[in-house]
Amino acid sequence: MNKNNLSNNLYLLRRGAGLSQEEFAEKLGVSRQAVSKWERGEAYPDTENLIVISDMFSVTIDELLKSEAITDDCGDMSENTDEESGDFLHVNIGDKVKVNLNGGITVNSDDESVNIDLGNGGITVNDEDGNVKVNLGKGGITVNDENGNVKVKLSKGHIIINDDGDDDEGDDDDDDNGTIVITNGKRRGVLSVMYAIPYPVVTAVAFLALGLFFGAWGWAWTLFMTIPVYYSLLGSIRKRRFSNFAYAVFVPFIYCLLGMLINWWHPGWLIFLTIPIYYPIAEALDRHIRR
Repeated sequence: MNKNNLSNNLYLLRRGAGLSQEEFAEKLGVSRQAVSKWERGEAYPDTENLIVISDMFSVTIDELLKSEAITDDCGDMSENTDEESGDFLHVNIGDKVKVNLNGGITVNSDDESVNIDLGNGGITVNDEDGNVKVNLGKGGITVNDENGNVKVKLSKGHIIINDDGDDDEGDDDDDDNGTIVITNGKRRGVLSVMYAIPYPVVTAVAFLALGLFFGAWGWAWTLFMTIPVYYSLLGSIRKRRFSNFAYAVFVPFIYCLLGMLINWWHPGWLIFLTIPIYYPIAEALDRHIRR
């Protein structure tokens, strides 16, 4: 059997019939990779498939094995192939197709798996197992991890960043559920909404309202002490670090409220004793969470 003649004839017959490798493989009940190897001369069909192919294209098995028979009897097929030569190109290294321009651009690795594909579906970069790592298509840009889970997705109007793992020491970007959604350039989510609130302005408005309408100027000023407490609370939730909470500011705020509202200056001062206790406990919890 002349494998070179057979591979050429299979290619000419398939292209002359206007079939893609996928369509041809489906008709034969084999994989596209098998058809690709036949046409590259790396393998050849078994007897049963040869019979099916000969019946499909109305040629004999002998004609399949002889290049002259196909080119003489199927001249129209050769002309179609020439016409399509502008959008079809094989670049081989040895006997293996490394680059294929057929309905796009396909770059194969040494084991014939597709590493890069530039076709109608956009640009796709695969790993060694054939899993999609990066896809740039009409739906936007998608970056997957080794398990195929979406890590980053940029599509029209929004960005999704998903991180289910532990944060790095200096990571300030992940919220409490590990996912950041940005729509039209704006973060979304509970923490995002809370960050978006102009809390210092809200505090000033509350201070003026309590003073003007209830005459609470004497203690309403303590609301300004909640500004660092508010943002440190959001930061501790986002970073999942209890030690980031401004407990040393929170305690004086509570002490002032107890003293001014219910005159608990004593024994209210005892609450300050909890400050040196809080931070060692918080740091121990942080270490436990990050194990």
